[in-house]
Amino acid sequence: MSVTAAVRAPGKSGLRGISDEILAAREWIRLIAVAGALVVDVALLSIAATVADVLRNGFAPSIAGRGWTFLLMILPAYILASIAYRGYSLPVLRNRFASSLRSIAALLSAAGCAFAFAFALQAGASFSRLETAYMMGVSILLLVGGRSFGSLWLGGVRKAIDDNTFLLGDETAVQHGTDADGVIDVRQTRWLPSSQDPDFLDLIARTFRHADRVVLSFSDPDERARWASFMRLSGINTELMEPRLENIIPTGVGSWAGAPTLIIARGPLSLPERVLKRGMDLAAVIFLAPVVVPLTGLLALLIKMESPGPALFVQERVGKKNARYQCYKLRTMRLESTDSCGRISAQPEDRRVTRIGRFLRKASLDELPQLWNVFIGDMSLVGPRPHALGSTADGTPFWRVVDGYWTRHAVKPGITGLAQVRGLRGGKLCREDLERRLAADIEYLNSWSIWLDLKILLKTPFVVVHKNAY
Repeated sequence: MSVTAAVRAPGKSGLRGISDEILAAREWIRLIAVAGALVVDVALLSIAATVADVLRNGFAPSIAGRGWTFLLMILPAYILASIAYRGYSLPVLRNRFASSLRSIAALLSAAGCAFAFAFALQAGASFSRLETAYMMGVSILLLVGGRSFGSLWLGGVRKAIDDNTFLLGDETAVQHGTDADGVIDVRQTRWLPSSQDPDFLDLIARTFRHADRVVLSFSDPDERARWASFMRLSGINTELMEPRLENIIPTGVGSWAGAPTLIIARGPLSLPERVLKRGMDLAAVIFLAPVVVPLTGLLALLIKMESPGPALFVQERVGKKNARYQCYKLRTMRLESTDSCGRISAQPEDRRVTRIGRFLRKASLDELPQLWNVFIGDMSLVGPRPHALGSTADGTPFWRVVDGYWTRHAVKPGITGLAQVRGLRGGKLCREDLERRLAADIEYLNSWSIWLDLKILLKTPFVVVHKNAY
């Protein structure tokens, strides 16, 4: 059977060819999107240099201005840093938070290289500190705006740039191909994998020349193994569907004793990862301290003025490796009504909550003392939110409601987390609420990166005030 007849549209009866023109056009659209992002970045940085020159020197700017000198120094480094940070990859460009964050990181990296270069050559006098500050500030604003607009545009043409996925399998497995660009039933094509047949290798190459990936789906284990061995030699991105893994959901591939293994769960972060995460925590706490310490003192004074007792509320919570620690919060309830075990969560219009306490809870300001927990190492800025041992869902302790609950404590608890920025917060929980939060916590553990932490931190201000915060 010919290649054209071999490929059929998913979800439709009959056979038809997939248009090579449409598939090839996707590659051009992707190329235009990536090149366009680079060109727009250069244009925005040029605008920033011009604006900085105007702000510093008035409305008689010159291309010889110091802002332009700084731009010419950082531009090559910025482009290289953006490429290194995968800032021009389509998945990143489609995500406005990731795209903006990586463009800022590339800009700061490039500026750092320029400053180091100028210091080494004793050429610091060639820069205007004020003009450089103007340019950096305007650049960040323009890059964030440009990347945000670009992500919206890419969202509109998503179908044109998404990966091309082809399903290759037998007559029963191809029933799962409704989301694929094309489906090939090897029973109908009568294909037999053979690495000793150059004509067949050419046929595979021509069939999948526009495929970003090929997914193998066979019900017969022996046939699945034969096709996997053959496609491993094809030079085409190929993935294998394994029915026995449907309920396991591996997060990666490892090896042991020369045999491949599936990574199904992630434990504590590696030493370099822990050092990086801890460094970010300490840097943020030290940076915020001049603002947070006086603000916390003022709020503590207001708490004591409304109700007698200590301004801080100390509660035992479950931390890393399921060890308990003392978690600090600003007291929001009357002293005689506080619940040190956390058995009774706050409810809407809870009479135990003071007036200032209601404001603190609504604005999440009662969490400010937890920055001390971060400083001493009990907590991190980002991680699964810590729970009191007495916390319940539908009146049952958390660990008895959901299997695998304790796995969320493989890392330090956080002031904010993936579940929180997704709106999964609030005191009164049912089983479904807890399952959704636990799923977000496990996803965070399995996909941790410093970029994910930064993304969560950037999203946190938008969910500080929440309808379930009471």
